[in-house]
Amino acid sequence: MPPARSEEVRGEVRSDSPSDIRSDLPSDIRSDLPSEVRSDVRNAAQGEGRSAAQREAPGVTPTDAHGEPPAVGWTDPTRAVKRPPGTAPRSNTPTQAPRERRPAGTLSIRPAAVADPRPPAGSVPGSGTRPASDARPSPSRFGSQPRSVRHHEPARAPRGEPADRQPRTEAFDTSVLHYFAACPRGLEAALAAELRALGAQVDASPAGGALFRGDHALGYAVNLHSRIASRVLLRVSTARYRGDDDLYRMAHRVAWERWFGTEHTLRIDVNAIRAPVHSLNFITLRIKDGVVDRFRDRTGVRPSIDTANPRVRLFGFLEEDNATLYLDLSGEPLFKRGWRSQRDDKGEAPLKENLAAGLLTLAGWTPSQSLYDPFCGSGTIAIEAAQQACGIAPGARRHFAFEHFDDFDTDTWARLREEAAEAERQGIAALEHRPVRIAASDIDPRAVEQLQRNAERAGIPAGLISAACLDIRTALPPFETPGMIVSNPPYGERIELRGERIELRGERIESHEEDVDARGAHNESGGARTMDDTGPQDAWPEIGRHLKEVFPGWKVWLLGSDPLLPRRLVLKERRKTPLFNGAIECRLFGFELFARRPDAPG
Repeated sequence: MPPARSEEVRGEVRSDSPSDIRSDLPSDIRSDLPSEVRSDVRNAAQGEGRSAAQREAPGVTPTDAHGEPPAVGWTDPTRAVKRPPGTAPRSNTPTQAPRERRPAGTLSIRPAAVADPRPPAGSVPGSGTRPASDARPSPSRFGSQPRSVRHHEPARAPRGEPADRQPRTEAFDTSVLHYFAACPRGLEAALAAELRALGAQVDASPAGGALFRGDHALGYAVNLHSRIASRVLLRVSTARYRGDDDLYRMAHRVAWERWFGTEHTLRIDVNAIRAPVHSLNFITLRIKDGVVDRFRDRTGVRPSIDTANPRVRLFGFLEEDNATLYLDLSGEPLFKRGWRSQRDDKGEAPLKENLAAGLLTLAGWTPSQSLYDPFCGSGTIAIEAAQQACGIAPGARRHFAFEHFDDFDTDTWARLREEAAEAERQGIAALEHRPVRIAASDIDPRAVEQLQRNAERAGIPAGLISAACLDIRTALPPFETPGMIVSNPPYGERIELRGERIELRGERIESHEEDVDARGAHNESGGARTMDDTGPQDAWPEIGRHLKEVFPGWKVWLLGSDPLLPRRLVLKERRKTPLFNGAIECRLFGFELFARRPDAPG
């Protein structure tokens, strides 16, 4: 049997086993403890599972309103002394407790803190007196064995205690708010620069986002104007933790009623990096319990959970010993600009809008330069560029989660929306004096039609984007002035030229333990697709030769999941940036096409 451990809480010595009472005493006292004392100690440890009549029985320690034993009136077993033979043992009831001076060096042991190793009937080992039907699962990392607790920590209020016994409400500083903006991996530096341009103070740029500070209006402005962010989260609490109970109390301390009430539906998501937990689902449930129990303890009603269409989303992030809780301000991801329809969805190979904006940023494109996308698909890159040229805020045509919060500042939001609308009017009016050159093409006529419908819903003036149905191998420069080609070439199931699938000699590579062919082809179920042997085998080299011959002076930026794409194009990349298109690892390849010298051999 492993040795019983002890806890020191508020100056008390607590033991896991009644037998330790005798083992910790001097030998001359240990052998003379009366049997009644040992029986009373065991009964007091099981007081929670006994009836009221049993608790008031003689010889049992009474408890106060909170289940704590009284500070006085209990006979300390260490006061027992040797009795002459034939002497009757002293009664150990509270009314007969002697008040003689305690011998120096003895221990004061409170029986209510002593745990009987034998669980009561109907209970689960390690769960106290909770019935087996009500026991909650606990991962091994947060097991039921007692932990050493420092004496200066506050007492833990178990779940279901009254509100006045729960942890106090955590103060929330509204003078400076802390935010986290998520983005596709690889665009952290571009996001940080964009946030600074909006007036944010960026503290750090970890993988997948940026931490920044600002006022209340800044959170609204980032949602409205950020083209690269995927989501904006407000940090509401951060603390160190050691187990699921700490996370429960952490969630319970937050004044969630500041932002939403019981009429709002919730969804909670938890992510972790190097966190010593075995089940994120269990941790998510514990955080959810803390949130809803706070409302139930104060109002008697708890919010409902809706994982499909919640009005409020909470995020938890766990590190090795630190936890942070966030409130989602965005609702739908920010790459959903509000101009796609269910009928005209994202096409065969979707490119998220914020990733398209990131490609333009990394390429260094500005509205004063010519832009051409020869693999336009549904037109994501071209529309993002056109919105920038027109001064259209990316969030101008959608709604956000913070609009449903109880602390929503309608005046501030109305001012920001009006400023964005005025900038859009001025941007569109300025097009008459500064021409914008944006062109897009695709071999599929349905994609070209979809682009035109999307551009209209996105607020792009008619004719601003020059769209055509063309084969890249025969396309000519859309503008006389060389500019940039920024495109997401159709890899996988979208690689079709003249209606025929391109075969790349059956070469295969491995990536992230998934079968990925040389073009990075993924079918909708996540598996690999074996390419057939039909179609021209020299399509990519032909495309590369055409670009060099017909587009001299242009800079080409292509996003692809195939690391061998430059070799297939027979072009030498001048820059390569790792990015992620969803879960697919990609690279943005940069090429520079030089004009052929007049004296160069043909």
